[in-house]
Amino acid sequence: MNYNRGLALVDQLDKVVSIGPNRWKACCPAHADKSPSLSIRQLEDGRVLLHCFAGCSAEEVVGSVGFDMQDLFPDTEKNYRSNVPKQAQRSMDHWVLEIAKADRLKGIKASQKDRVRELEAFKRLRVAK
Repeated sequence: MNYNRGLALVDQLDKVVSIGPNRWKACCPAHADKSPSLSIRQLEDGRVLLHCFAGCSAEEVVGSVGFDMQDLFPDTEKNYRSNVPKQAQRSMDHWVLEIAKADRLKGIKASQKDRVRELEAFKRLRVAK
């Protein structure tokens, strides 16, 4: 997917309304939505944020239109991460590992890219101590 992920995702949705620059609302494709309950926002760095006010997870939303969670983030994590303060990086690394742990407890297997991301987060946290 190209840098303009927000538009690529929005193109797959129904009843899309622009509510500002790089911001939309639309019907959530993950549930039987009749009026827009999904908020979409693309940040300047290329990340796409989703929030379904009916409670669908971002994974459910992107999966229902054939995307995956990786499609919501910049193509090169190194370019994004180089601008992230160390404290924020540690916080993101903790979340990566917590999400991985929760997925394993649910029996969800990690992709090769997720395993690499988890290992990188673990190494950064280990070095930071």
